[in-house]
Amino acid sequence: MTGRWALCVFMLCAAARLASAQMYALRGTIVSPSDVVRDGSVAVNGPAIAQVMATPAQNAIDVDGVIFPGLIELLTSSSADDS
Repeated sequence: MTGRWALCVFMLCAAARLASAQMYALRGTIVSPSDVVRDGSVAVNGPAIAQVMATPAQNAIDVDGVIFPGLIELLTSSSADDS
């Protein structure tokens, strides 16, 4: 399990370096609020998502995992009894 976390951190660092300069694509399982696409890709242009595709893009970086395109705030929780 530690190896997967290290790979995840490495991929995030590599993607951050690429994000400032060019267009690239990530390949993996894409999870959105409405669907899960296995072996899809996310094209990124600089700091923005250019396209989410249900098919793998040529020359995409295979993340060997799950991609959640967009901004997700993981540290927020809500419940029905919040007052």
